[in-house]
Amino acid sequence: CGDWFPIEYPDSWYQDITSNQKFFSLAATYRGTIVGMIVAEIKSRAKVHKEDGDILASGFPVDTQVAYILSLGVVKEFRKHGIGSLLLESLKDHISILGTSDTIMM
Repeated sequence: CGDWFPIEYPDSWYQDITSNQKFFSLAATYRGTIVGMIVAEIKSRAKVHKEDGDILASGFPVDTQVAYILSLGVVKEFRKHGIGSLLLESLKDHISILGTSDTIMM
């Protein structure tokens, strides 16, 4: 998956994103192989990086919850089939059900 997910993380990171509730992670698979993935962190506007926080309208309260997309990718051969859109829709559905996030950032 190096062509669409080029950053190498330690195994502990993968354990964290799949077990810690502050993260949303979802993989798209085809015949047992991961062909796409999204990872997002849900956190308050006050905890986003300053340069990212500056992008958000100052009208948002400091306690506004933000879904911050850390990674989103689809294997080249599976692009243009709506997989990335489905992964994003799944994130939107997740935060809508939880009622915890008002904004999605990438």
